[in-house]
Amino acid sequence: MRRRYVARAMKTVLLVGAGGFFGAAARYLVATATHAVLGARFPYGTLMVNVTGSIFLGLFLAVGEGHLGLIPPAARAVVAIGFVGAFTTFSTFSYESVQLLANGSGWLALGNIAANLLLCLAGTAAGIAVGRMG
Repeated sequence: MRRRYVARAMKTVLLVGAGGFFGAAARYLVATATHAVLGARFPYGTLMVNVTGSIFLGLFLAVGEGHLGLIPPAARAVVAIGFVGAFTTFSTFSYESVQLLANGSGWLALGNIAANLLLCLAGTAAGIAVGRMG
């Protein structure tokens, strides 16, 4: 019994790690592309991954919630915990906001905080709403 639990837990840890690898790589690509297009004065890349990650997580989990059994626990682990967990960037958002404040850009810091908070909450709600349509 205990041996099966440990084997299942190790499998889940490996799935989360694999999802995390791809989520981190996607985060780098999206943030880099966003900065290339919009510039780096404002942390647009972090905002982009936080908003798109919030939309995707809301959508993914709402689809799974609305269709019981549609998303197996292993897929939830790899996608919701691994991929989206590594893709979104709350700690980076926090650091960038503090840096903007420290550099005397209080209005940009406030804008960054407000944009991330409002757009991510709206993105999550939108993802859930779309996910529940099906």
